[in-house]
Amino acid sequence: MRFPDTKGTILSGFALGLIGLCFALLLHEAVITKQAWQVIPRVIAGLMAPVPLAIFIAFLFAKKAGTKTLEPSPVRMSLYLVASLALTIAAGLFLRDASDTPPGTGAAIAESSVFSASLLNYLFLRSPLIASALSGISIGLTVFLIFLT
Repeated sequence: MRFPDTKGTILSGFALGLIGLCFALLLHEAVITKQAWQVIPRVIAGLMAPVPLAIFIAFLFAKKAGTKTLEPSPVRMSLYLVASLALTIAAGLFLRDASDTPPGTGAAIAESSVFSASLLNYLFLRSPLIASALSGISIGLTVFLIFLT
């Protein structure tokens, strides 16, 4: 009988707890400084953003036993995460200046789409690179929605 890797489980649990605490503190700060009706998209983004990031961390710490397929390295996955984060923030700033819609509307809709895509990736594809790109997009949308709108 084999037991699961407890070191990886403890590390991923600690990382997820720390990420959840950071998002909660950032969301609390945003709620205090804004009016109540402007906070609703921020709350939605703050609640949904850690889910794709949790899937990314699960892929990062996962070890597939008995497979001979080439898995992407954590460095490559992190590069996908950072690149998609930067592109999402840049696109959000560009669209914010070019759009007449209320701030945060498009970002909240995109956040729910990223959430759905992350769940579909986890259930059907299980691609670590897609998970890292979706995590970067989710974090970028959350940063844009909380700090830049």
